[in-house]
Amino acid sequence: MAQTRARSLVAILVLLAFLTGTSPVSAPADAAAPPKQCAWATEYNRTLDELGENRALWRVGDVPDTGWGEASDAGAVVDALVPCRYVADVVRHEHMHLQQVRQFGSGRFAAFVLGADRIEIVADCASLLAGSRYTPYVDLAGGCSERDLRDARQLLLKR
Repeated sequence: MAQTRARSLVAILVLLAFLTGTSPVSAPADAAAPPKQCAWATEYNRTLDELGENRALWRVGDVPDTGWGEASDAGAVVDALVPCRYVADVVRHEHMHLQQVRQFGSGRFAAFVLGADRIEIVADCASLLAGSRYTPYVDLAGGCSERDLRDARQLLLKR
């Protein structure tokens, strides 16, 4: 009985393949594709272009003891040691800090208005809304609050 069902299923798959012009056992189209290679500079430049950032305000360098990026009133630095798969997300996050500077006039005043404890989470929430998948401050906080999202949306309007 089980063999009859199996043969019937095979016959149906073969007939379906014949009618649709596909193979019933072929792998998905993307399964055989080679893995996408990540080019650090390409990711960095593509993301700056996507955000409409002025490259004169950005540099790649060493960010000692502060993580993978740093933004100030003068511009942003992305650490050259950021793994390629995170470059776009780090650029988006630092861009949001520059947006905070643009919105409030300085990083110090942004910290005063938003609260020093909220600078990172608001930047990460905005980065998430802009398409980032790597958002460690959001993950640590367990998500974005409504207040965080409201402030994050304001940063996106400043583009």
